[in-house]
Amino acid sequence: MPSAFVKNWTVPVWGLFGLALLALMYFAKPILIPAVIALLTALMLAPVVHLFERVMPPAVAAFLILAMFVAGVSVVLNYTVDPMRLWLERLPAEMLTLESKLSSVKRSIESVKDTTERIGDLATLASSRDDEQDVVVSGPNIFSALLASTQSFIIGVISYITLLYFFMAAGNALFDDSKRLFSRSPRQQALVEIARLARSQVSRYLLLHTTISALLGLAVTVAMWLTNMPNPIVWGVGAFVLNYIPYIGPITNVVVVALVALLSFEDSTMALLPPVCVAVLHLIEGQIFQPLVYGRVFVINPIVVFLCILLMGFLWGVAGVVITVPMLVIAKIVYEETARVGRPQLAIGSDTRSHRDELLVGDR
Repeated sequence: MPSAFVKNWTVPVWGLFGLALLALMYFAKPILIPAVIALLTALMLAPVVHLFERVMPPAVAAFLILAMFVAGVSVVLNYTVDPMRLWLERLPAEMLTLESKLSSVKRSIESVKDTTERIGDLATLASSRDDEQDVVVSGPNIFSALLASTQSFIIGVISYITLLYFFMAAGNALFDDSKRLFSRSPRQQALVEIARLARSQVSRYLLLHTTISALLGLAVTVAMWLTNMPNPIVWGVGAFVLNYIPYIGPITNVVVVALVALLSFEDSTMALLPPVCVAVLHLIEGQIFQPLVYGRVFVINPIVVFLCILLMGFLWGVAGVVITVPMLVIAKIVYEETARVGRPQLAIGSDTRSHRDELLVGDR
């Protein structure tokens, strides 16, 4: 009787735990976002850190790698921030140009809109609005909001850099101490082995994906330069970042490049060439290079990816959208290593893959 009672309460308790975890992720995002991104970056740079530690102390190796990493990011930002700022300043005028070029499409949309409004007027009765009052909600001062967001961004960047240094400098020592501490029983040894294999697989995935995304960004930069697109480095960096968001990222990149090309070229053929090049490069990267490099090891069902992107975008905004897939891959690797290594020793099931794996593993 008590066991049945406990079993009946298992699902509600886990549901409450999940809701509490989501609430914690939402309200603690100023702390969690820098920590998670720093952890992912440290895992990606783990092979480089291990290579440097062969010839110098861990603290010195971590400092040198961090300095090179920050310098590289600063150089990229130096070539991309000013062009992006200029495009934002020119956006109102460019929108007028785009409107004139798309005037025929706009007239068609307006005709459909007018027809819809007439049908709506016939279906509803006109009501008097003389007694209605306008309610004006005054928001916070723009300068105050900008200052608060700037302070939060600076604090987040400082937290990210500090945590990244400590993850790289002390990560291996912490893992070695954990191995010595949790090696007293077969169950603890299985947990240590799962952590070791998962750490190795996650580092491999992050390094491979970042390398492929960097090569894609380089190819997009060259293609935009050859097609005379303005600021080709901006589009290469955009392709690199958006490649972390499967399906949605490449589509967004192609659409933005198409709009800018339409504004930059008078000839429709020249305006069509840049987005076609970007789309072809994304297709080659996603359908040829990724299957060759990853195989089926890191493939996740698109429905799961899309739902998790929506959830993480709601919880953590743009940062959550970008890191959704790496976090899903980490969860999948930990689950599969537990199934392969831990289940026989932890006595939680057989070593074979269960039907639940089919929810996560799918064809691209």
